[in-house]
Amino acid sequence: MTSLKSSSMKNKKKTGAEKVLFSKQLSRKDQNLLYFIIALKECLKKMPFEKVSVNDICTQANKSRQTFYRCCENKYDLVNKYFEKIILYSYELLYEGHTVAQALTTKFNLMETEKPLFAQAFQTQVFDGLHRYTHRFIYNLYQDMYSRIDDKDSLELPEHMDHELSLLLHMHCEGSIYMTIQWCCSEIICTPSEIALLLVEAMPEKLKTIYRSYLEG
Repeated sequence: MTSLKSSSMKNKKKTGAEKVLFSKQLSRKDQNLLYFIIALKECLKKMPFEKVSVNDICTQANKSRQTFYRCCENKYDLVNKYFEKIILYSYELLYEGHTVAQALTTKFNLMETEKPLFAQAFQTQVFDGLHRYTHRFIYNLYQDMYSRIDDKDSLELPEHMDHELSLLLHMHCEGSIYMTIQWCCSEIICTPSEIALLLVEAMPEKLKTIYRSYLEG
C-alpha cells in the first residue's frame, strides 16, 4: 500500500527548475533524483542544510537509503547533480548558436526559485560541496569550449590551454561563483539577465578575445 507521504511526494507539483529539467520521460535514476531534491527542499523548511541527514531526506521522500545511495553519494552530491543539470541545460545553448550571456541568463532563471537551496549549499566548505564542485565543473566546461575553437592559429593560441591561461580561467571561475553566491544570498539584487551581463562584462579581456565566438554567438 502506498503511504500518504509517498502519494503527496509523487503528486507534489514541480516548481522552478524542476519543471524544465524534469519535463521529459524520466529514467528511474532521474525520477529518484527529483523525489530526493523535492524532499531536501521540504527538509530545509524545518532545519538548515548542514543539519539535514540522508535519513531525513529518505524519510521525507519515503524512499530507502539503498535507493538514495544508488542515486548519489551523499546530500552534497545530490545538490551537485541537480546543479549540474542546470549548468548543462544552460551551456548546451552555446553549441546551438546562443551567446554566453544568453546561456547564463537561462542558468540564473532556473536558479531563481531555488535560491533557498543553493544559498545554503554554496556556503558549505566540505571538499565535495557545491562551491568547489561548481568551480571544477565550470572550469572543465570552458576547457571543452577552448578545445572546440577552430581559429587558434589566427588567435595565436596553443592547441591546449597553457598554465597562464589556465590560472586566468580559474580566477574568472572563482570570481563568477563568488558573485553567484552573493546573488543567491540576496547580497546583491539584480535580475537573472542583469547578473548574466555583469559576469560577461567582468571577464578578463584576454579571455574575451579567446571566447569571442561564444560571446557573440
